[in-house]
Amino acid sequence: MNSPEQHPNHQHSSHQHEAHRDDFVKSSGKRPRRTPPHDVITAFQLWLGILALGIATIPVRVLLMVQNLDDSTAVLLEQVEQQDSLSLTEEQARMWATVAIGAVGVIFVLIFGALLVAAFAMRAGRPWARVVLTAVGIVLVVFAIPALFAGGQTGVLPFVDSALGLVQAVLAVGAIIAMHREESNRYFAGEKRRESA
Repeated sequence: MNSPEQHPNHQHSSHQHEAHRDDFVKSSGKRPRRTPPHDVITAFQLWLGILALGIATIPVRVLLMVQNLDDSTAVLLEQVEQQDSLSLTEEQARMWATVAIGAVGVIFVLIFGALLVAAFAMRAGRPWARVVLTAVGIVLVVFAIPALFAGGQTGVLPFVDSALGLVQAVLAVGAIIAMHREESNRYFAGEKRRESA
């Protein structure tokens, strides 16, 4: 059986390869990717779950707005009537209310896309991404709290919407805790030092 000592050329070649890799890193300006700790990976997975639930929430909320289209049309007509310089028929008001519903759906998709980018940045150790996701998580929790005590709308869609929001809030709490544990703090602090170096 051959021992490493019998192959000095192999060891020399290995050292040369590592030296070339270090030279490439220095010359290209690219820093080696760090492995995120367990807590950060857990937070990332929780955020993926939150975003998946958010995507599922979009059609539910769009359907809720469609159900309330008559109310939205009436509100729009009332607002237009208060403006002397504007005039709008009921059909036009309904059309604009429908357009608004579509726009809200698109905005939701864009927001979730931006949060997905932030989740990947957080996993890579970017401190700004942790701040953004922490703020969004707090908002999710604050908006979910009224659903625990609300007795307002009844029906399947409102129930599903509230249930999805509550699950998102629970996952957000877990993600926030994971992102701010000691292991995670060291990870983000290390990335901050690398950025300032």
